Amino acid sequence: MSEKKLWLDDSWVPGDDKSWHCVKTSDEAIEFLKHNIVEHLSLDFDLGFTQMERVIYGTGYDVVAWLDKNRNNLPYIVELHTHNDDGRWAMLTTLINIGYARESRSLTRCKLPISIEEWRRDFFKNI
Repeated sequence: MSEKKLWLDDSWVPGDDKSWHCVKTSDEAIEFLKHNIVEHLSLDFDLGFTQMERVIYGTGYDVVAWLDKNRNNLPYIVELHTHNDDGRWAMLTTLINIGYARESRSLTRCKLPISIEEWRRDFFKNI
């Protein structure tokens, strides 16, 4: 089983990079995390343009909250590509509480404070 990259955004995809599995709702992201080894997760906060769409699609924070409750499914890197400052701070604060460390004082990228080799060993041990 190989590691995957997961991209959550309702309106855009990461350019020509075909290595990302792209989803548009928080439920789709959580389902993917449940059944795959995700090394790199990138999250938008606002999913949908209207309040009704946000109820249907969820938010990036819903995924972070799920990670907080399911710590055996933690990606090695989490990136926050949202333009919503309040949403980014909410997600970043929870990620730090989980145990992620900001990368180089970044407000958008954090990773677990272990080597990628340790992460792979521990993740595959739990399967």
